[in-house]
Amino acid sequence: LGVAASRVKSDNRFRYCPDCVALQLNRYGEAFWQRDWYLPALPYCPKHGALVFFDRAVDDHRHQFWALGHTELLSDYPKDSLSQLTALAAYIAPLLDAPRAQELSPSLEQWTLFYQRLAQDLGLTKSKHIRHDLVAERVRQTFSDEALEKLDLKLAENKDTCWLKSIFRKHRKAFSYLQHSIVWQALLPKLTVIEALQQASALTEHSITTRPVSQSVQPNSEDLSVKHKDWQQLVHKYQGIKAARQSLEGGVLYAWLYRHDRDWLVHWNQQHQQERLAPAPRVDWNQRDRIAVRQLLRIIKRLDSSLDHPRATSSWLLKQTPNGTSLAKNLQKLPLVALCLKRYSESVEDYQIRRISQAFIKLKQEDVELRRWRLLRSATLSKERITEEAQRFLEMVYGEE
Repeated sequence: LGVAASRVKSDNRFRYCPDCVALQLNRYGEAFWQRDWYLPALPYCPKHGALVFFDRAVDDHRHQFWALGHTELLSDYPKDSLSQLTALAAYIAPLLDAPRAQELSPSLEQWTLFYQRLAQDLGLTKSKHIRHDLVAERVRQTFSDEALEKLDLKLAENKDTCWLKSIFRKHRKAFSYLQHSIVWQALLPKLTVIEALQQASALTEHSITTRPVSQSVQPNSEDLSVKHKDWQQLVHKYQGIKAARQSLEGGVLYAWLYRHDRDWLVHWNQQHQQERLAPAPRVDWNQRDRIAVRQLLRIIKRLDSSLDHPRATSSWLLKQTPNGTSLAKNLQKLPLVALCLKRYSESVEDYQIRRISQAFIKLKQEDVELRRWRLLRSATLSKERITEEAQRFLEMVYGEE
């Protein structure tokens, strides 16, 4: 799953551990970012507990380097810490340093067998069924409801869609590393996260057994011919394979043919699939185009009186509209929006000129002596990155002084 679709949501703000920073300053004389502060959706230091968040996000000016000592803190951030989550962070941290951790990536079949065997080995089954109530009880012995709720992984045992139930069923999708780690730490406390991964990855196809379909006595050709005709008539009667299967006589006949002459049934059904009609368009793109271009023009007009905003690229302008993501994905259906973006989106040259203008005004207001290097630094530009057009504008502004 992608980040947007993931059940586990991450906070993209910068974060740090005060105790770790104190140790860094004492040992190295400067502070720096640590990888283990950035475990997705787990804002806990493996050694000292809850992290402190900055007000600046990682994706703000993503190409710019932010030094740890130059960022302002959020003073009202709660600094409560749960020992269970600190222990979970310490349990997961070795993954960051494992040189071949990426190679330990079990398949969905391996994950399915791993959790089935885990439940069997721990006596959490009844016959061939998983005792989900016992599994949840074991997890709660290690993690409180408060800790699970902080991770947005609260156990909803009364719902069939509970993530803990799903992870012990047949795996049809990937689960978050947090979900796996919570189960392992609760049920396999003596194994490290690397050892648990190695166990799941070691399951081979030979150890994943399948039950063969039993072969019943084959009917004679006359019986098969009669059943074939009956099925063909049912499909034509109900005008479709799905409707024929859902009928009382059709369900029984389909099961009989599937058991005794599966190849013919599959081949004939494939030859008689109904063509799906394309659904009628649900969106009036012409109307949406007109509405969106008016929204964009209002945004652009508002930006004309401001110098303090990010570069007005096409993507940035679209993000300022209510349906920016949808517009970006369907831009080929929105000619007016595309034309507006082409005309009004800000080039690199224009953006640099605007930053120089903003820096010039700021220095004038602060009554600071104007220097070329000071203008460049205030505009966060350098000799290497400045464009020719912005260079000419800078010479003109500095020359007038």
